[in-house]
Amino acid sequence: MTKKSTWIVLCLLALAPVALVAACYGALPDRVPTHWGLDGTVTYGPKALLWLFALLSPALMALLRLLPRLDPRRGNYARFQRCYDGFCAALLLFLLTLTAVTLVEALRPGTLSVGRVVTLALGVLLAFVGNRLPKVKSNFFLGFRTPWTLSDPDVWNRTHRAGGILFFALGAALVPCGLFLPEQAAFGVLLAGVLAAALTPVVLSYITVLTPAAGAITVEEARDLLRESYVDPIDEEILALPTIQEITDALGDPYTYYYTPDQYAQLWADDEGEYAGIGIQIMGDYTTGLCT
Repeated sequence: MTKKSTWIVLCLLALAPVALVAACYGALPDRVPTHWGLDGTVTYGPKALLWLFALLSPALMALLRLLPRLDPRRGNYARFQRCYDGFCAALLLFLLTLTAVTLVEALRPGTLSVGRVVTLALGVLLAFVGNRLPKVKSNFFLGFRTPWTLSDPDVWNRTHRAGGILFFALGAALVPCGLFLPEQAAFGVLLAGVLAAALTPVVLSYITVLTPAAGAITVEEARDLLRESYVDPIDEEILALPTIQEITDALGDPYTYYYTPDQYAQLWADDEGEYAGIGIQIMGDYTTGLCT
């Protein structure tokens, strides 16, 4: 899908709740359901509140398009743009589902089991998020942004792989919970699962710093290596940058790269294979003018 077509799809998803509310507004009662409690009680409010809920999608869409422009690491978004667009689409679809559920219950109360529908929708959303998390690159707005993940690309990657597994498992577990468990029990699973899936990667990111991957070097070791071996003296302001990736980027040297252990292993894997051809060496003899 091209950038233009992706943008069109996201805009349509963002405007869909507004269109739904506009289409149904004349048939809605003066008071509509706005909240469903775990004990089955339903809170009602004026139907004008639905406009605020519907306009949340376009507002979220505008914010999600703005955040990459504000991020100091905006260049990394190009490396996971499709993944980021997928996040945007999933969130907008989730809000569209909630809008549709609210309108159905306003027009025909009791048609849906709202708790079960929302639990199922959350399960699908969290499974999708878990599937995409390992593809997210270092940034300041999306993912597990701890001091340790932001300071080391390898810690970021390892933390998001683990977090992706946890969120996918939680989403997959919520689907049968939403179908078969009582709503209160399903909510308990959701609450405990979200806390575990959100906090475990934070702790893991700290542990990963204490136990770096085999072959990895610390930021300070990289600074010392650059001071000793780089062809020219390096400005200390560049060496003071918090991550190895930022230091090498700030050098502006196309021949200086930083690979995490996983990236380095992948580089060698990509280079493995069979090469066919012949070897020829041409030499000139300046005394005779002959090439051999």
